[in-house]
Amino acid sequence: MTTTRDASHTESAAGVGGGWADWLARRRLALPALLFLDAHAPLRFVAGQTLVVAAPVAGLLGLDAVQKWADVLSDDQSFADLRRAVTAADQQQPS
Repeated sequence: MTTTRDASHTESAAGVGGGWADWLARRRLALPALLFLDAHAPLRFVAGQTLVVAAPVAGLLGLDAVQKWADVLSDDQSFADLRRAVTAADQQQPS
């Protein structure tokens, strides 16, 4: 059973990660991005909570994606979905 919170986090990961993952794959930066995500995984939760605090001010400045990134970084499943999106986008690119 999927809760509203789970659906919201999956939607955030897909919305934020999908376009970002495609952009990285087109520029052949998916591997460095995956290495960066894995290397900074221990700090991921702290970064997500920092974005949660900054999101209201960022929203006033027109940076609405900050809350979506906060959701992705604060949730284990959403972060895993982001990694899968980057990996999938890289595998779809022609060699």
